[in-house]
Amino acid sequence: MAKEKKVKAKKAKKGKGKGKMPWTGQLVMISGILLSLAFLQSTILIVVGMLPTLAAAVVDRTGKGTLAITIGAMNLAGCSPFLIQLWMNGHELDMGVEMLSNPFTIIVMYSGAAIGYVINWSLSGVVEALMVKKYSKRLEDISKRQEELEKRWGKEVTGAVTLDPFGFPLEKATKSA
Repeated sequence: MAKEKKVKAKKAKKGKGKGKMPWTGQLVMISGILLSLAFLQSTILIVVGMLPTLAAAVVDRTGKGTLAITIGAMNLAGCSPFLIQLWMNGHELDMGVEMLSNPFTIIVMYSGAAIGYVINWSLSGVVEALMVKKYSKRLEDISKRQEELEKRWGKEVTGAVTLDPFGFPLEKATKSA
């Protein structure tokens, strides 16, 4: 009875603060918004250039975010030359819009994301092959160890023999009777 009250109290406590961001998170979010407004030209270039990363984050079904991280890193690498060019040439809104209207800019930015996708796809296959090899070897080792234990202790250790409540094999008792 007391245990149920404690569980209910914990659930109620968890539910109270749900959906509320701590003040540090709010501060970071407000700072990010202010910085993105102060550097609007860079923000627009990055938002448009990093759209494939956003799509990868939405589509990633693993829940680990590895697809978005891989694509995002290469996508950012594709965006960086144009971002640096924007910074070096006055950092003006007209220049940023002009860059984005150039098809070459979009192709380079999105090609970086495509390279990230290829890297993720190819390395997933390599990692899968290595893991399959590793665990098939592990299964072989376990199988050998089971055979050794069966030779040493008998068939009862395999789990194939039915045991009575005291742990004695029922199969032997029925054969001798």
